[in-house]
Amino acid sequence: MTQNPSHLLQHVPPHNLEAEQSVLGGLLAAGSRGQDLIDQVQGLAPEDFYYPAHQAIFRAILDVANMGRPTDLVNTATRLQECGEFERAGGQQVVADLAFSVISPTIGVTHADKVLACSRRRQLAERATALIENAHRASVPFEHIQAQIQELASMGGQAVAEAVTVKTGADLLEMSFPDNP
Repeated sequence: MTQNPSHLLQHVPPHNLEAEQSVLGGLLAAGSRGQDLIDQVQGLAPEDFYYPAHQAIFRAILDVANMGRPTDLVNTATRLQECGEFERAGGQQVVADLAFSVISPTIGVTHADKVLACSRRRQLAERATALIENAHRASVPFEHIQAQIQELASMGGQAVAEAVTVKTGADLLEMSFPDNP
């Protein structure tokens, strides 16, 4: 009997609240050194943060840095207000708590890799869920499912490529529905 994969959709997506807070706090505490620290977290985008408030704050920090201003609490809060994102970001208390939550700005941004790793895991989980859903739909062509498998393998790197050695859509169906003729 094949299990319904809907249980996969009930998991909380991968995220690391403390790492997100640490990165944002480090950038807010950096002030005039903010641009240097942003260079250290290059590759990190607002969408890599799980919490919408953190996405808004990071976007504001990037805007402030791109304007050549220090990425401090005042400039970032002002930018959030200008963009109409201040309340979405949690208001003055949340932004202030982030700014004063780190011991050292440099240490704060060292957790950017954790934020990015969780983001990549969420992306992988979303695509894998879509693949499973498509495997259950008879209307989806095998070629589309095979393309999704290749995309997952390229996202997951060598470990996924070695673990998932599916050659055809029929192989996938056999793995997904072993009891079906």
